[in-house]
Amino acid sequence: MEIIIDRIEGDFVVVETPDGNTYNLPKSLFKSCAEGDVFIIKKDADKTQQQKKETEKLMDELFK
Repeated sequence: MEIIIDRIEGDFVVVETPDGNTYNLPKSLFKSCAEGDVFIIKKDADKTQQQKKETEKLMDELFK
């Protein structure tokens, strides 16, 4: 998904999605940005699987 930086308001960035919706996100999520910048958000299936395995391991250790 692509998001476009619509504007910056203090500690928040207003982003617009392809369907025209806008969302306020913390500026701290972006290392550097300016109005008009385009960011791509994508799912990383490998890292998701790794995270699930780590969580399962922690849960197993917790509930032994």
